[in-house]
Amino acid sequence: MNKKKRKNRRIEKNNSKEKVIRLATPRKKGFFRIVFSRLFIILILIILQVLILMSIYDWFSDYMPHFTWLQMLFTLLMITHLFSSDMDSSRS
Repeated sequence: MNKKKRKNRRIEKNNSKEKVIRLATPRKKGFFRIVFSRLFIILILIILQVLILMSIYDWFSDYMPHFTWLQMLFTLLMITHLFSSDMDSSRS
């Protein structure tokens, strides 16, 4: 128990010797801390990205059958290319 008190006294002395200059006083957690946190900003950006993606589908809904056929054609061409190309199946 005596060793713990000595250790605590050393820590207190070391903390009192350190001179720390703070640019701003520490504040309590509040609304602005939540709003400007990294997690909140990332969540807002993900939601914004989903909304933009959904609006793009809505804007181009008349052309969706054309995009679907174009995507199917591209997929078939890529599958054909992969199967017809010479590939080395051994790992090196």
